[in-house]
Amino acid sequence: MKISIKTIIIFCALFMLEFSFAQNLTKIVFENTTDFTNANLDAVPDHFKKSAVEQANKYITITHLFFNSNKEVWYESVKDISLQNKSSNEETVKLNLMNTPPQIRIYKNFNTNTCEFLEDNVVNKTAPMDLKWQVTNDEKLILGYHCKKATADYKGKKMWVYFTTKLKGEASPGFMNAVNGVVLEYDNTSKHGIATKIFFNEPNTKKFF
Repeated sequence: MKISIKTIIIFCALFMLEFSFAQNLTKIVFENTTDFTNANLDAVPDHFKKSAVEQANKYITITHLFFNSNKEVWYESVKDISLQNKSSNEETVKLNLMNTPPQIRIYKNFNTNTCEFLEDNVVNKTAPMDLKWQVTNDEKLILGYHCKKATADYKGKKMWVYFTTKLKGEASPGFMNAVNGVVLEYDNTSKHGIATKIFFNEPNTKKFF
C-alpha cells in the first residue's frame, strides 16, 4: 500500500497538534500554612494549647496549581509535611491527625465562571468566590516574576494576593476567582500560601476527578 507524501504531512501535523495539546499546562507548587489560634483548639487541654498552636502553625501542605492559556485551572492538595518539631507526646500525635487537611481537587473555568470540586467521592458544582479585587501599589518579586498586590473583603475578612501578568493565563488557588493574572502568593487570614516552583509544558490533566 502506497502512502502519499500529503498523507504523511497531515499525519505528522495531527500528531504535533495532539502533542502540543497534551503538553500545554503550567504547574505551580505552593507551600501552604494554616494560622491556628486557641479558638481552633477547643478540644486540646489548656496547659497544652500554647505549644500546640506553635507546632500546628508549622504544619505545611503542598498543593499544585495547573492552568492553561484558556482560563482553565486545576487545583489539588498533594501531601502534608510533618511538623518541624516532632514529639512523641500523645496529644501532639492526636493533633497531627485531627488537623490533617482533606484531599482537595478543584477545577475552575473562568470563561464560564464555573467550578467543580470533589467531596466524599462526588463531583459537585458551584461558582468561584465573588471577590472584588482592588490592585494596590505594593509590588514584589516571587520566583523572579514581578507581582502586584490585590486585596478583597470577604465576609468581614481581608484577603490579599500577589499576582503576576508575566505568565500566560489566569489562575488562583482554591475557590478564588480570577485576578487578571496568575497568583503566586495569597493570604485569606486563616491560610497563607506561596509559590516555590514553576514547571512548564506539563501533561494535560485528562482524568482529574
